[in-house]
Amino acid sequence: MLVLSGRLEVRRHDRAGNDAHIITHERGDMMGELAQLSGRPFLINALALTAVEAIAIASLAGAPDN
Repeated sequence: MLVLSGRLEVRRHDRAGNDAHIITHERGDMMGELAQLSGRPFLINALALTAVEAIAIASLAGAPDN
């Protein structure tokens, strides 16, 4: 996902029920690119801290290499 505007806080929820702040993304930042491009599940959550506009990138898993 490419953040066009706004701020997102990325958090991870552990098995004990705790949330941990990982990073805050702002305009121009990419997030979740490894999961999106590989087709693997997301292991984190994002919380919008402000109004956010973003572009989702479709998974390339299974796409031809050329």
